[in-house]
Amino acid sequence: MSSTPFFLDERVQITPNLITVDGVNYAVSGIRQAKLVEASPDRQKGLALLIAGVTCLLIAAVPLSIMLATFSAKTSLTTLSLEIIFITLTTLIGLALLFASRKTLTANHPRYILKLVTAQGEINALTTREHAYIEKIVAAIQCAILN
Repeated sequence: MSSTPFFLDERVQITPNLITVDGVNYAVSGIRQAKLVEASPDRQKGLALLIAGVTCLLIAAVPLSIMLATFSAKTSLTTLSLEIIFITLTTLIGLALLFASRKTLTANHPRYILKLVTAQGEINALTTREHAYIEKIVAAIQCAILN
């Protein structure tokens, strides 16, 4: 049997006896099947960013309303400056988080997972956004299994 790799790049090496994915070795004899699975985009990160952004804007709004309601000539310039800096920074952070959440929530790029089916169960060996890349790896693993 030849030791010529079926597939070789910086992340994956597939030989007739061994599959190496990101430094983790799998014996070809222990793999029953390799398959490509599509995972929908993760929306939890976007929702967390959205909640954090709205929270920051609410935190900025409370001191602003208090400052406007209690502003008088007796308020020191230092206190006023610190409040303005706090409100400005909190607002900017909140807006940045809202922008990041919008970008995350509107991303329509699915992830593709290389699943290896073994006697112990399924293993998610590799995740990427490149469908063709995982297809090539699955084909090479199937060739290794058949040899």
